[in-house]
Amino acid sequence: MDLRIARRQAVLLVNVATAFVGFGMFADPLVTRQLLQAPTGTGYGQGLEAVTTGLLLAPTSVAFGAAAPLSAFLTRRYGGVFTLGDGALCMGIAYIARIWFSHGVGPVLVGSLVVSVGASLAF
Repeated sequence: MDLRIARRQAVLLVNVATAFVGFGMFADPLVTRQLLQAPTGTGYGQGLEAVTTGLLLAPTSVAFGAAAPLSAFLTRRYGGVFTLGDGALCMGIAYIARIWFSHGVGPVLVGSLVVSVGASLAF
């Protein structure tokens, strides 16, 4: 019976969207670490050490937790579909913006923060 419910279009679409958001959420730290730790000679890397990168990424976890009450409020007010879409849109805009604005440590970290907030909104 559970599989029949999972095949319904509304449930299936939410599950697929959630899977994509989950992939985006887990890809962010990997991409951010690559951008920050790659050697400067690559043309895109910042040449930071692993410890420095880890310390710089700590605020993204705080942002994820801090955005959770906003996510709960939006879910109560507008529903889960709206909140999932809002979070996915936030993450998508941040990823697209990072294509052009990844030339320094600051813009990379801001992009990671926005992705983290979007993931918090979505979940």
